[in-house]
Amino acid sequence: MSAAGGSVSFSRLKRRALSIGAVKAFDHAMQFLLPLVLVRCLDTATFGEYRLLWLAVGTIMSFATLNMCGTLYYFVPRSDARRKRLYIHHTLLFLAASGLLCGLFLSPANPLLPAPMRPLEEHGLLVPAFVALWVIASLLDRLPTVDERIAWQAYATVSVSAMRVLLTAAGAWFTGDFGIMLWLLTAVVLTKVALLAYYIWRRHGLGRPWFERAAFSEQFRHSAPLGLNAACYGLRGNADQWVAASLFSLTSFAAFSIAAVVGQLVQILRTSVMESFLPSMSRLQAAGNERGMLEMNSRGNVMVGKLLYPGLAFLFVFAPELVTMVYTASYSEAAPVMRVYILGMVASVVEMGSLVMLLRQGTYALGVTAVTPSA
Repeated sequence: MSAAGGSVSFSRLKRRALSIGAVKAFDHAMQFLLPLVLVRCLDTATFGEYRLLWLAVGTIMSFATLNMCGTLYYFVPRSDARRKRLYIHHTLLFLAASGLLCGLFLSPANPLLPAPMRPLEEHGLLVPAFVALWVIASLLDRLPTVDERIAWQAYATVSVSAMRVLLTAAGAWFTGDFGIMLWLLTAVVLTKVALLAYYIWRRHGLGRPWFERAAFSEQFRHSAPLGLNAACYGLRGNADQWVAASLFSLTSFAAFSIAAVVGQLVQILRTSVMESFLPSMSRLQAAGNERGMLEMNSRGNVMVGKLLYPGLAFLFVFAPELVTMVYTASYSEAAPVMRVYILGMVASVVEMGSLVMLLRQGTYALGVTAVTPSA
């Protein structure tokens, strides 16, 4: 690569991708192993409540950030220290406002609260508070990688993931009470917010500038089309889960939601590779080397495909045996649904979102997603 583009060898980027992939694999492995404990400690209805909470969180996260965290890959690598701090502060302020609104939406006092969420009303304001904090804390999942501080990202992700798994498993094992588990999850997200504040203070500082109207407008106009595109895609992807939550009992919904874990495999590999490549791709694009940027994206997709397709094939063939072995026979109805998910994931290997973001084609992507049938 040219010096203007930020000379980073492909082998180094590959090591970064593998490092991020290992961290994300650990995180998702922990979240995969956690249900092994939960299905054996909780009754099916309580486990359904747990899955319902994370369905709500996942759906909210598809639109709550409006890709403001993602735009940092565009703005931060090409900015000086002052502008970096400004863009990070913009993102933090936006997430705080968005988290508050999302929390209010999930409040038991909201008359428009979706019917599937009614089983969680008994926990009062704890669910809205947890969701609001989770939106704010999501910046920690991106910022160290944007700064190309992979080791810091690894430590933060692994620590929070381990804490979440251990406390949730302990709550389920000793009490079997979802309310206690929710309090413990809130403690985890508070810790994550504290880590985020510490990282920003140490790396970028908490001083001025906090807000500039013109810069925020530019950042938001860049993020909004991509964020709305992601929201359309995310809401469409979770629609089947909400249908199941609305029509089925909590027990059947729990089994149905288990099938969706196959999407985590795709997510791990795609995001690990592209997040490690994005800062360098951004510098290449800023230097006018779009060909180099496209080649880097293409090589990343090849890496993902080599790892992903064999895994999907294995899951498709052995879905019934894996579901019964991992989640017990009580959730065996998840196997055929999992196979349907796998077929739908085959085309998701090729990742174009990073190019769309760097080329500022969010409006085009939003239009395509909006008119594409959700088959």
